This record gives sequence, structure tokens and C-alpha cells, in this order.
Amino acid sequence: MQEQATVSLDVPLPEKRVFRYQAMQDILQQLITDPFGEFTQQELAMMIDADVSSVSRSVDLLDRLGVLAIDTGRPARIRLDPDHLSCSDPLFLIAQSEFRKPIRAFRDTLESRVDSTRSIEGVVGIVLYGSVARGTADRRSDIDLLVVLDGDTNHGRRLVSRIERDLGEESFDGDRYEFDVRVETLESSLSVTDALRSVFDDGIVIERTETLGNLRRTVYEHTGPRED
Repeated sequence: MQEQATVSLDVPLPEKRVFRYQAMQDILQQLITDPFGEFTQQELAMMIDADVSSVSRSVDLLDRLGVLAIDTGRPARIRLDPDHLSCSDPLFLIAQSEFRKPIRAFRDTLESRVDSTRSIEGVVGIVLYGSVARGTADRRSDIDLLVVLDGDTNHGRRLVSRIERDLGEESFDGDRYEFDVRVETLESSLSVTDALRSVFDDGIVIERTETLGNLRRTVYEHTGPRED
């Protein structure tokens, strides 16, 4: 069965034929595929090849539908309100479908091996970033992942290194993939907030917990507003 993503809208609708602007549909699709990304109206206009006035009208309607979270700085930054997005599997958000199977295998293998070790309490989160998350990867691209674990940092890195090696030898639909995984724990994350900020700005969350959401907020508080 094909996986689907859904966006919930606030009702009543602000006006009839609410999705009459093509730019509105294009913006919503862009934000769904990059749910943590924050964009100015000018950036959105460039991404969807539309004029800024069309983007402005579309953003206003999407905001009235309750699906946006808008930072009122100058310039304002626009992102999807994560509370309004749901999908059967976040792997659906990966635009290049050939990467979904190896990433699913990594996620499932990590969870299985963490469950069987005493040194790691659990998986806090997995975030895909880099070219695969952006949808610009080619077959030579590594799969860049951030893994946050609750437990011993060194043990977690050894565990993930073995998974990288094992999956690198597997074939997925006739192709092999290389993983480049950054492993942090809740404790180590606090010393690399700038690096994690760039991952969260760019990434797609593959495995989400409430603790990961708390960590993300902490990272943004430590790093402050993003510079233009």
C-alpha cells in the first residue's frame, strides 16, 4: 500500500476555493518534504519559481488554515507547523525513493540492536540530512544520518559503526549504499549545538521521540536566531 502524508487544516476554511493558487500547493509540498526547514518568502519564490506576490498571498492563506509556524523576525521565516503533519512513515518524506529501503534497514537494525544491549537505554532520534534529505543525491552520495542515543557515547558509536559496515555490504534492489552516521548522546549533544543546528535545519526526522523534540528546542535556544 502506498504511504501517504496528510496535513490537517483548521476549519472553518477562510474562503471558498482555498487552494486555487498553484503557488499555495507548491509551497505546501515544499514544506512537507522539508518539515524542519525555515524559509523566507523570497526563498520560497525561488524554490517554486513563482513571484513573491503569489507567495505572499499563498502564505497568508496557509497561515489562516493553521498549517504554518512563522517567525516574525526580519525577514520572517516560514515553516510547517509539525503538529499539523502526519504520515504513515516519515520515510515517505524522502523524495528520492531509492534511498528509502537502505534507510529503513538502518532504522530497523539500530532499534533491534539497541534493544539487545544494556549500555544504551534507547534511540532518542534519527535525522536524515545532507543531499539525500534535500533530494539532490546521486548514486555516489553517502547517506548522512544523525543518531541520538540515550546511553554510553563510546558504546553507541561502536554499535553504529558495526551497523554501517554490515549494511554497506548489503544490496538493495541491486545497489549498495554507504552510510555516514554522526552519533551523539543527550550529554554529548550539548557540546555540539552549532553542528546539530545545521542538521535540524536541513534534515528529515526518521525516528522521533518527545526527547528529540526537547533536544531540538535546546539546540535552537543555545544557537539563537539563524543569520541571513
